Amino acid sequence: MTPNDIRQKIQNNELKPADAQVIGRMGGHTLVMDDGDLEGKNALFRLRTPKGHQITMNDSGNFFYITHANGQTWLEFGQEGTVDIFSTNSVNIRTQGDINMHADRDINMFAGGNIQVKSTKRTTIEAVTELNISAQKDLKIYSKATIGIKSDGTMALQSAGGSWAGGSALKFTAGGIDLNGPAAPSVSAPSPIATVELDDTKFSSSKGWEVDSNALKTIVPRAPTHEPYPYHNKGVDVKVKFESGQPSPPPGSTPMPAGWSATAQ
Repeated sequence: MTPNDIRQKIQNNELKPADAQVIGRMGGHTLVMDDGDLEGKNALFRLRTPKGHQITMNDSGNFFYITHANGQTWLEFGQEGTVDIFSTNSVNIRTQGDINMHADRDINMFAGGNIQVKSTKRTTIEAVTELNISAQKDLKIYSKATIGIKSDGTMALQSAGGSWAGGSALKFTAGGIDLNGPAAPSVSAPSPIATVELDDTKFSSSKGWEVDSNALKTIVPRAPTHEPYPYHNKGVDVKVKFESGQPSPPPGSTPMPAGWSATAQ
């Protein structure tokens, strides 16, 4: 029975006010401030709406978690420095200035569909040691003006067949030109990017959302999923380097209690 139903019955003398005393409430906003048990577990601050939108700051697990009531989006700051974001629809970022991304290690990107990149001016791709471009089917390069290819070493071309239409002129310049002479050097194909299998989730009408082991085929080492995500608050193989040894406390800081010591790791 809803509050409006109760109100209407009281007005119609179908229900006495004394019969409508509150002995329990409908679900509402909840604020939990838990200092934890004797073992230090469940020390957290949680804010939750009646629908289920939730913000959790957990001291026991050392993580910060935000989730939508429908479970379609969530965000977590993990104890090992991970930032996990999941969305079933889209993740959109826009700025009228610059977007800068820097990784001290690798940047891995995987698209189940297409990847498109466009700039209205210049696009530059540079590799300090090696640049590989590979396609399982066609690879096309086109320019409305000049295409220039330069190598300070050897340039080798190898194909199963070929043709060259030079338009009005075709020029070859070299100290020696061998046509159908010594064997040309071979060209090896780039190694394909390794594919990994990660746990995903699937929906069952009888069980709801559940983990689907090794169902996500990708090239990235970590990919958040719809809840239940089995790798919450677990980092990857990246360590932050702190000062080694036992550094002196900052000037003006509270002295360390007798018998205590702190070591940076």
